[in-house]
Amino acid sequence: MKLASILTIGTYYSPWLPYNIASVYKYVDQIVVVNAGYDLNKPDSKVYNIPVKQASEDIKELDVNGKILEVHIGDCDAPVTTQYAINKGLAAGTDIRGITITLASRKACELGAEWILKTDSDQVLYDDIKNFRNDLKSYMFYQYEFTQDVYHMVSARPDSPYNDSVFTYIPHPHDTFTPCGSPAIVNDARQPTPNYHVAHLRSANPIEYTREQSINHFKDRLSFSYFTNVYGDWVEPVFIDALNTAEHMVLNPGVAPSEVPPPEVTKLSRDKLREYVAKI
Repeated sequence: MKLASILTIGTYYSPWLPYNIASVYKYVDQIVVVNAGYDLNKPDSKVYNIPVKQASEDIKELDVNGKILEVHIGDCDAPVTTQYAINKGLAAGTDIRGITITLASRKACELGAEWILKTDSDQVLYDDIKNFRNDLKSYMFYQYEFTQDVYHMVSARPDSPYNDSVFTYIPHPHDTFTPCGSPAIVNDARQPTPNYHVAHLRSANPIEYTREQSINHFKDRLSFSYFTNVYGDWVEPVFIDALNTAEHMVLNPGVAPSEVPPPEVTKLSRDKLREYVAKI
């Protein structure tokens, strides 16, 4: 049974990408990463195939056994738009998230994956994923929402611990992911399970990050969010709102001590991850 993990990264760098890779590396046969998005230094809504350089460097460093396939994209046949335009009925098609995760899924299927573990670059899995090979089903994993760092949780929890979580499925050549990366796939009867766990870390930063690094991480992530969800174009308010929100998140986090331990690998500093993966 060939198990592949798929994820995408683009537009901004997630400091959790190397932790994501390290958390699944020994439990899967292949990792497919589609690396493409907008250039925050020269944003242009028509240019969406720019890879994140730091992500490429992470992959090269951590891929000690040749398991990772990094995919870049050219021009897309499908219309690439924004979630804002779709919501307003201004455009059809999908946004860059739907394009890239669809490509990752189809590439893994093409390479012979029999099961897929779909993750995001800001999600890190717990070691209980090691049991999945003995329990092959289409699952949604139980997700914890961390904030500030891996020792604090958000005060206002999502309605369900399965919202926007990691999931597994049997791939098919024409599986498609819609805007926001939502799946419209053949094997779509996924069951929530409390047996496998994942940390969602989009509102958290690695322990060694400085305040400035933390603000920059949030600012870059939120710039894309405001672009695709709120404004639909790379206008100046995108960056103003992103910076203001990022500063508020770091300086006024509204957090509570975590009730659960973080994923095992997140306790390591970034410079220990290659050593951790190499011991697998």
